[in-house]
Amino acid sequence: GGTLQLSPAALSDCEIAPDNFWHRLAQIDCALRLMNQNARNLAPVFQQRFGHLPDAKRDRLFTLLLVQAYHGGAGRVQALLEDPVLAQPAEYFAANHERFTAGDIAFGLIFHNLGRDRLGLASLYYVADVQLATEALCRTAKLKSTEFCEWKYSTN
Repeated sequence: GGTLQLSPAALSDCEIAPDNFWHRLAQIDCALRLMNQNARNLAPVFQQRFGHLPDAKRDRLFTLLLVQAYHGGAGRVQALLEDPVLAQPAEYFAANHERFTAGDIAFGLIFHNLGRDRLGLASLYYVADVQLATEALCRTAKLKSTEFCEWKYSTN
């Protein structure tokens, strides 16, 4: 269990041999590679939609959406940001972000689209646990220097 739990599909994306599937370090390595890959893929779309948010709020929202991407697929999160129909909530939140926290926005984007894309209630509980997991991960020495933990300090 745990937040890093990966589907066999995700593990095979990382080319981890089946007999290593349950090897903790292999899973963490895979998780980080997927996170980094998702971060690179989602950053341009995210910047376009939410780049005007204050830095701290923008970074927090990106982290939450990154974990959602890890859990439910980057394609789904990208659709929530740019699909003409699915991105309507994103458009609204981007325009009215002063009234919401980053957590509210992430929760709202996923909640509004639950019925449409079957992101599932599990996603909502998942998002609620994310910040703790992210902070714990980035506190460990192994991950501190990774792109996943450093991107939020990069200037762009």
